Amino acid sequence: MKYCVEIGDPIVAELKIDEFVVPCLEWSNDLEPLRVRTLKSFKAMFTLLQNTGAYDTILKKYAPNISDSNKINHEYMFALEQNIVKQINMVANSILDNKEPKNILDQVREIAIAIHLWGGNTGRNSFVKDGGFDKNFSPVSYLEIIKCVIVGDIEKAILIWGNGTFNHIGISFASKHVSYWSKADRAVKKYPVFDSLMAEVTLGRNGLLNWRHYRKYLEGMEATVKIVNITGFTVIHLERQIYNWINQTTPAIDWINQRIVE
Repeated sequence: MKYCVEIGDPIVAELKIDEFVVPCLEWSNDLEPLRVRTLKSFKAMFTLLQNTGAYDTILKKYAPNISDSNKINHEYMFALEQNIVKQINMVANSILDNKEPKNILDQVREIAIAIHLWGGNTGRNSFVKDGGFDKNFSPVSYLEIIKCVIVGDIEKAILIWGNGTFNHIGISFASKHVSYWSKADRAVKKYPVFDSLMAEVTLGRNGLLNWRHYRKYLEGMEATVKIVNITGFTVIHLERQIYNWINQTTPAIDWINQRIVE
């Protein structure tokens, strides 16, 4: 099976739905900062958390020196990402060393909110529906998912996720959480984010996504990483470079139009 196809290759238009393929890019093992066409979604999520007043300490910790959403830029988003990973490493190390602090549930709740901030306004429903975030989030179940992710047991993590761990989010946002925790230095495996854009590009799928689609996507992403064969290059690097290509180039629009058949 051909996982990597040159941009402009007519074979892209011939692929069936759920046939995995990625555009051939100039791959690198340097993790690029996230690049999106507009930061409107991130700014809206920052404002939502700021307006509640309940998350001031988290915003100040993960987004220092930012008091106005209009100051958010791509550099800020990358700094936020690095801050989250730093805290994730501290928690993951405590788990793997059997030295979990007494306040670990508070810590994972804080990180989950920070990931939601990074993920943007499509995750707002967890904060505004059915009593708010703490009614829609189970830190106990979330901690169990974290433990599964860092040891590479994605199937068990998926099972736990389906039991009310996090209400009002779909596969896209769930995969953001899974991916972030797999960024821990000592995590056994890495997992990519799987949002609607990545589904369109890689699988030609623009409908409702589920974990079955994620498994298909993950299989293809892991196979592609093996083909690329660059030291230190993971599915996280692969996903980030494709995502940035989608948001920054016209050929990406043509690619998606060819892949999606109404």
